[in-house]
This record gives sequence, structure tokens and C-alpha cells, in this order.
Amino acid sequence: MIMEYPISVRDLKESAPPVIWDNTMRQLLGSCPRKLCLFLRGYDWDIAGKPSYFTYGIAFGKAQQVWHELPEGTDPSIAKNLSMMAGLEEWDNAAPVEMGDNTRDKLVDLWVGYVEAYPWGSEPWRVVKGGSEIGWTLPMGRKEYSSQENGLGGGSDGYISRTVMVLSPTVVTR
Repeated sequence: MIMEYPISVRDLKESAPPVIWDNTMRQLLGSCPRKLCLFLRGYDWDIAGKPSYFTYGIAFGKAQQVWHELPEGTDPSIAKNLSMMAGLEEWDNAAPVEMGDNTRDKLVDLWVGYVEAYPWGSEPWRVVKGGSEIGWTLPMGRKEYSSQENGLGGGSDGYISRTVMVLSPTVVTR
């Protein structure tokens, strides 16, 4: 059965409970079952504007994605500017409701701080190509009310390969 969102309460009651639960659903149920009901009916953050902490992380991730996908030998200032523009474009397109420290200006400050701390090509890790925003599901077994396997689901910001640093042992004497 394909449902159009938002769905009616009656259709929600007649449908099976969710098979995959993510952290948003768990927190909504814990804070207020009505919020979970509205979320499952299709009402989402778009009604009042997406909170800026969502967009902040997504925009920073977009800047990092562009930063890591640029070819070797790219001029550092070009890398900084291209990645910054990609993050700001993500921010501007989402037009979030700014809250607390999650502002466009703070996003710029964070990115400038990041590229100062890790100049182009100096990070001890690389983002695995195609490894950004990958969803996952952890099977949790069957429940009495469902013939399907239930699971906890989510997403990883990114997979990295890390440069291994071998430290030589130090002998301490008194």
C-alpha cells in the first residue's frame, strides 16, 4: 500500500508498526508519543523550518566531502574556497532557522579553523570515496506483532581510512 503524506490517523493505525527504528523515532517516542505519531504521519521539520543544528552538520559534511574529493595537487586556497562555497550553498539552500551557535557565520569560522588545523593534504585520514552518509541497519530479531525482522537503523557521516602512526617505545628510567 503506497501512502501519500501526510497520512490520516486511521491509515496510520491500520498500517503495521515501523520495522526499522532510527534514533529520531526513539527520541520522539521517549519525549512524546504524539510527536512520534505526527512524524510517522509525515509531518516533519519543514513545517516550521529545519533546526539549524541539522543543516550545520550537513553543510559542514558537504564542505568536507568536496575538500576530500578534490584531486591531489589542487591549490590549497582553491581547495579551501571550493569546499567552503559547497558548504555555504548547502546552508543557503536549506534556509534553516538559526539557533544558538548554529549559524552561518559560525559555520564559516569552523571551516576556516578546520583548514588551519589541517592544511590541505595534512590530515591523518582520508574519507573513503562513496563513503559519506551511508545508512545501516542492526537486526534486532522478530517481535510478536510483526512477521518481519525489526531493526535499529541510522546513518554514518562517513567512512575513513586512517594513516597509521607507529610510535617507537620509550624507556623511562629514574
